[in-house]
Amino acid sequence: MPTSVHPETTKIYSHPLWIRCLVIKESFSPHKKREKAGFPDEYWLTICFFVFMSNILKLVARKTMSLYYGVLRCIKQMDRNARFFASVAGISGSGLARKRSIRGFPMIEKKKVPFIFLNGEIIPFEEAGIHPLNTAMKYASSIYDAWRGYWNPEHGELYLFRLREHLERLLRSAKIAQIQCPYSVEEMISHHLELIRSNGLREDIHSRIILFVDAVDGGLYSTTPMGVVMAAMPLGRYFKDESRGLHCCVSSWRRISDEDMPPRIKAAANYHNSRLAGLQARHDGYDDAIILGRDGKVTEGPGYTLFIIRDGFPITPPVTSGILEGVTRDTLLILFPEVLSRKVIEREIDRTELYVAEEAFFCGSGAEITPILSVDRRPIGDGNPGPLTLQIRDAYFALVRGNRDFHREWLLPVYDTTGR
Repeated sequence: MPTSVHPETTKIYSHPLWIRCLVIKESFSPHKKREKAGFPDEYWLTICFFVFMSNILKLVARKTMSLYYGVLRCIKQMDRNARFFASVAGISGSGLARKRSIRGFPMIEKKKVPFIFLNGEIIPFEEAGIHPLNTAMKYASSIYDAWRGYWNPEHGELYLFRLREHLERLLRSAKIAQIQCPYSVEEMISHHLELIRSNGLREDIHSRIILFVDAVDGGLYSTTPMGVVMAAMPLGRYFKDESRGLHCCVSSWRRISDEDMPPRIKAAANYHNSRLAGLQARHDGYDDAIILGRDGKVTEGPGYTLFIIRDGFPITPPVTSGILEGVTRDTLLILFPEVLSRKVIEREIDRTELYVAEEAFFCGSGAEITPILSVDRRPIGDGNPGPLTLQIRDAYFALVRGNRDFHREWLLPVYDTTGR
């Protein structure tokens, strides 16, 4: 191989690959001397081969990536469709068990069941669906309510906790939202018991009923026909590790009010406000959020009412402060004086009271009683679940599982195997 580089070689390497190939091809033309390029024939053949193969590999890579992203788009679209159909049942994802976490805090895994109630019938879970242009999907014209059931293995019984109160709240929401409910409370109870028994559920569950305007491509003011979905899903604790609590922030989003979107209604549309606050909190590294009203006073969390402990007494915002009239909240208003001899004070709460509270916790049918450990990175008390929080939580769980003798009227046995 010569030590000097022929000028043609420099010229070749200054061109794009396709021009290089032309130049190389030209160098092998019988009308020119190949020797002037400065290399033997074998070297030119090697260069041509590698240039050719590099272009082939680039073409294959482009086609492969195009196919990969095409398949990925199809999978994402299928998942979106599955989420859409599952949304009417109040579950997340494509019906498969999913697990998500916030700041490393493990949350529940949801399972599917064989049957679901849709428009007067108990049908296979996989067959439930509504039209994509359903009015409820277009304009969020739906309301719902949700409650829990607790399995007691010693009694061999599943107890539904305060089901009647939840269904009565549903009818109040329907009245305000001008959505007609086709069933009475007794009929809804009967359908729900039949659904649970059909699924053979003998574990802790979370149930919900959704009333929605079922018009296909209906208008903004459509009120008929009405659709009804009822689901009973296995569900343990909302937050798996009950010994831990939440690190919360005060959200920059403000709570909706009775003047625009009444939070007294348990409506799907209202939860967009909660969603914004919760997503912001998790993006900023917190477990959850506390939302203030437009007056700067504390209201509640994204899906739970709020209690704080000051000077040994529980305090919670009044129902006129832009909160949902929670059934669990009402339960604690009764339990605190009966079990702990402490009357709950219902009054406005300032933001700074959160920082100096001795204890704080969220409560709701889903979250039950969940301690709050810090707010805006300021520890609540000593940064651990407080004694009153733990005592009222123990009393609550004993009650809902049928292990206490008082307020048995709040428990509806599903199988009634013990006669209790």
